[in-house]
Amino acid sequence: MGGLTGLRIVVTRAAEQAGELAELLRAAGAEAILLPAIAILPARDEARLRAAARSISQYDWLLLTSGNAAEAFLPLVDASSRRPKLAVVGNATQQRSARWGWTAALTPAEFTSDALAAAFEDMPVAGLRFLMPSGDLAREVLPRRLRARGAMVDAVEAYLTVMPEESVARARELFKDQPALDWVTVASPSAVDNLIAVVGRAALEQVKIASIGPATSESVRGHGLNVEVEAREHTMAGLVWSMADHLR
Repeated sequence: MGGLTGLRIVVTRAAEQAGELAELLRAAGAEAILLPAIAILPARDEARLRAAARSISQYDWLLLTSGNAAEAFLPLVDASSRRPKLAVVGNATQQRSARWGWTAALTPAEFTSDALAAAFEDMPVAGLRFLMPSGDLAREVLPRRLRARGAMVDAVEAYLTVMPEESVARARELFKDQPALDWVTVASPSAVDNLIAVVGRAALEQVKIASIGPATSESVRGHGLNVEVEAREHTMAGLVWSMADHLR
């Protein structure tokens, strides 16, 4: 791909999810520095999550807004259960759902919860039941907009997002010698919040920030920081392409 030669770029994705972005950055000539700013942990109330999985046949739609939600919830669903329609945000979520035999009936062209909420605006939803397993820090926009139109939405915590303990000291070490770093990539609002909590806003003012999409960019700006690049297509490849195109 090229376009990022010689740049030192921090990857803040969870350790088990960072590989794709790191490989793409290296293919573009950059040095990818792995700094997981989130770790995925089990839900605090796993019994409630399992109960939601057992009651899946009572719902008209299942809403999955992240690949992590798909991985945490779908394995708990009995294969013999009647399945509701599936709506997902993003290709990655759709691909992870497919691993468990689920095919999405609805995927918005833009990979955001707002776009999914907009996609339902062309459908009658009053009286329908929606189940939304999601992370503990998930935004409320989708269930709020569906409920406003008369839908019944049950949201259940599927996983937790935390800052890995082992990343705290490494983050402080990396960011203390600015301007040794050129870019930081962020792919979720929680990664933004966790990183700033550890190194402080001033440290991130010294680097360029590349964001995966609108919700993450909103989090960056909410901390008073500038988003240098937002991915035009909200994928890892789209993020790297947008960074390289920006520099060209």
